[in-house]
Amino acid sequence: MIALDSIAVSNSDVPNKWKNGSVNFNFRHQFDSTGKEITFDFDYLNYRANKKSQLDNIYYNSNWQLKGSDYLIGNLPTDINVYSAKVDFTLPLKKGIKVETGLKSSFVNPKNTAAYYNIISNKEEVDVNKTNNFNYKENINAAYINLSKEIKKWSLQAGVRMEKTNNNGFQFGNPISKDSSFKNSYLGLFPNAFFNFNASEKNQFSFSYGRRIKRPDYEDMNPFLYYIDNYTYDHGNPFLKPSIANVLSCRTLINK
Repeated sequence: MIALDSIAVSNSDVPNKWKNGSVNFNFRHQFDSTGKEITFDFDYLNYRANKKSQLDNIYYNSNWQLKGSDYLIGNLPTDINVYSAKVDFTLPLKKGIKVETGLKSSFVNPKNTAAYYNIISNKEEVDVNKTNNFNYKENINAAYINLSKEIKKWSLQAGVRMEKTNNNGFQFGNPISKDSSFKNSYLGLFPNAFFNFNASEKNQFSFSYGRRIKRPDYEDMNPFLYYIDNYTYDHGNPFLKPSIANVLSCRTLINK
């Protein structure tokens, strides 16, 4: 037989405000009428969140007699800075061949703080088990080359992109736990190919292949405990790896 032991009533207030800003600089130069050109882009983005939380828990016995309560408040600001720059060069060659190549570099620095306080006798006391700081840095350098050509009813395109990723993270210690850190570095190659055949004005056939990478969101790598209520919390894993997908696509377009 199951008997009621105790009752807990939880109330959570978790407001979240984001302030985002960005700056872009773009330069483009056309050398001649053949399509030979160079472009340059620089971007700066800032994402800033002012996250706060207040968790109230009241405990009763099975007869609804008050047993106790606890109150936890949190201040969880996030500051993410993103810098990226890229240069692209387009060069038409003889026999309808076009070469596109470029370089790109990006730097990302998310800073996260988790400050939790227990309210005891109407005074705030730091909860060292939950309070921490996490600083993450990521640098990605990439280069690519792409070739394309039109041959009668055929459109052909093939290329490859190479990426070198470097990242590191540092989680500050507290009286309960020691400092911890990690560092990663890996190289990736991502080929792609596309073929299209215009059989007629109404019929087209195409095939494409591409190797793609999807990196974890920065929030998913944040190791802090993010409390929803006294029994539910969320946290990220700083050791998450990116996922790689090889995508094949075949398409037939028939217009009646």
